[in-house]
Amino acid sequence: MGSLGIVSSSALNGRLCQNRWFSLPRLPIPKLEDTCRRYLDAQKPLLTPEQYEQTKQVVEKFQKQEGQSPWYDMYLSYRDSIVLNHNPFMIIRATNLIKSAMRFKLSLDEKFLEPDIYHLKPEKSDTDWFKNIISQYGRLFCSTRIPELKKDRLATYESARHMLVMRNGNFYVFDAINANDYMKTLTH
Repeated sequence: MGSLGIVSSSALNGRLCQNRWFSLPRLPIPKLEDTCRRYLDAQKPLLTPEQYEQTKQVVEKFQKQEGQSPWYDMYLSYRDSIVLNHNPFMIIRATNLIKSAMRFKLSLDEKFLEPDIYHLKPEKSDTDWFKNIISQYGRLFCSTRIPELKKDRLATYESARHMLVMRNGNFYVFDAINANDYMKTLTH
């Protein structure tokens, strides 16, 4: 693993890759009663007897009321502008996505990445593997399509260090990479 936490493709050899997710068996959703029981079992050593009793009452109430309806019904029935308004954890996911994208970009810039190797079934191809062409990543970051009269053009600005976030029709621009080519910390 590199200093940026990047794992090379050779280190992943033999592991199931994301492009094979469809072949994984679907995991069963545990029964609500089992999940609530396991939650209470996990809380018991951490709480005082009074706190545990209060937690147990809240869990029992949840099981009888909100817990009975599927979560997707709650999300799909929500009538506000978008469902993301209902989920406070989306900001954490968005932040982690930006952080991961910046790690990937810095790995590309430093040439840490090796091409991914895809293995094929011999009956469907005359080769048993091929490399992903890593040069395609050159326009993945810091690139844009510029409209012109007859034909648009692509432009890449390799020195760009900023990100743009759009929310409610507003544009927010901030530097994601500092002057020393390091990713800014999440506290910035």
